[in-house]
Amino acid sequence: MAVQISATRMNLLNFKRKLKIAKKGHKLLKDKLEELIRQFILLIKEYKKKRGDIETDLKAAYRQMYMAQINMSSLDFNEFIYSSPVEPELKITKKNIMNIEFPQLEVEMKGNPYSYSIPMTNIYLDEAVTEYMRLVKKMLELSSIEKGIYLLADEIEKTRRRVNSLEYILIPDFEQAIKFISMKLDERARSVLTQLMKIKDMLEKKEKR
Repeated sequence: MAVQISATRMNLLNFKRKLKIAKKGHKLLKDKLEELIRQFILLIKEYKKKRGDIETDLKAAYRQMYMAQINMSSLDFNEFIYSSPVEPELKITKKNIMNIEFPQLEVEMKGNPYSYSIPMTNIYLDEAVTEYMRLVKKMLELSSIEKGIYLLADEIEKTRRRVNSLEYILIPDFEQAIKFISMKLDERARSVLTQLMKIKDMLEKKEKR
């Protein structure tokens, strides 16, 4: 600690109080950091699983759409592609984890996705539309998880910096200040005691005379 410290009992008590608070804060922050990391790992696992599921579902949806296309005329297929009556309505809600607000994206499809002409289409198209409707919701859910991962990573970094600041700067500074003040007070006490002993000796010598 570079700042000059006044070696008084009041300062000693203040630094001891600050040290106690700093150690308590350090423990709480370390506990928070551990929980944040645990939540982060859980989100990563969930993200990987859902991403894998989506990739599998996308392949199935592509396959169904391809089968629908080759079993329809180009005119009918293009008419279906460019005349969808469905309009997505996005809703954003909040989810709280460790006092961090995570956006939750939900979509509601307005309209009937199966309003195309039945005689001009086939069952592959029905299955492809069903898969894509499911995939939109899954992708938004995956996007919410990905945003949560970034938010948690940011909070983990901030908390780690606070923990390190307490552990390697504030707490050692407070301990050093307490050691310095205690040493100065002890020196002062020994000096006073020495002076008292000298005065006592002088008084004893005078009495003997």
